[in-house]
This record gives sequence, structure tokens and C-alpha cells, in this order.
Amino acid sequence: MLEGGLGHNTLNGGGGGGATGIASYEHAASGVTVDLNVTTEQTVAPGMFDTLVNIQDIYGSAHDDTIIGNSASNYFLGNGGADTFRFNVNMGFDGIGDFVTGQDKIDLNFSAPFTDEVSFQAWAAGHVTAQTGSTMITFDASDSIFLLNVNKANLHASDFIVHS
Repeated sequence: MLEGGLGHNTLNGGGGGGATGIASYEHAASGVTVDLNVTTEQTVAPGMFDTLVNIQDIYGSAHDDTIIGNSASNYFLGNGGADTFRFNVNMGFDGIGDFVTGQDKIDLNFSAPFTDEVSFQAWAAGHVTAQTGSTMITFDASDSIFLLNVNKANLHASDFIVHS
């Protein structure tokens, strides 16, 4: 696990055939914004400038974070705060280890298949499944989000940010 800190940092997760590294911001003094699509230096928080190389998973801070996935299979921990997890089209198979319904948000940065609670529940009937105390949201054969320890019944349209 690599930890970003103050100043200009390059966090290189190695790789060996795939992006496998974990970048952790659990000790950050404020919320972070981390975008796995950015391959050059990015401002993650005030005074923190990181270049992420071969990073697939992000562990956020204890504050309000925005974590943006890429097309690889990503795993995210918000680590507290009201976090936003943003996913683009062709997201891959992703997971969130500590999503809190009613507090955190899943930002679907594409035309979402629902716009309100009624259309969400209708869509969810065929795309959201319970899996031993957790929830799987399936968009298509190649794109899904696994929510660890989230009960399917507790997931609502208000847990999402949707774009038209």
C-alpha cells in the first residue's frame, strides 16, 4: 500500500501485467479528490500533488472524498465522511468496501437508467441483487459495482447522482 502525503509524489503500484497498487489517503488532513483516469500529476488535496502509476484501488481519508474510477476493476474505501464514488461508462467490475446509504453517493457519470425512486426501483428489480449481506449492481456483462455489507433494501435512488 502506498500513501500520498504533502508535496509532489509519484505512487507506483508496480503492475506486472496489470494495475494492482493501492493508494491510501487515510492520514490526509482534509478530503481528497482522486481520479484514476488522470495519468499525470493531479491535485488531490491542498498541498498534495500525486502522480498515480499502476494504481487500481483507492483508500480515502476520514473526510468527504471524491474517488473516481477508471475502466480497470477498482476497489474503494471511503474511510469515513460523506464520500462520492464516481463511475464512468465502461467501469469494469468495481467494489466499494464501506458505502453508507443515506450518506455516501454513487455518481454515475453517464446517462443513468433511472431518474427517481420509482424508476430506480423498477430498474433495480432486474439489476440489483442481494449477495450474502452485500449488494451487486449490474449495468451490463462487463460493468458492475459491488457494495460490501450494504443491504439491497437500504439502497435508494437518493444514494446516486445521475446525469441525463
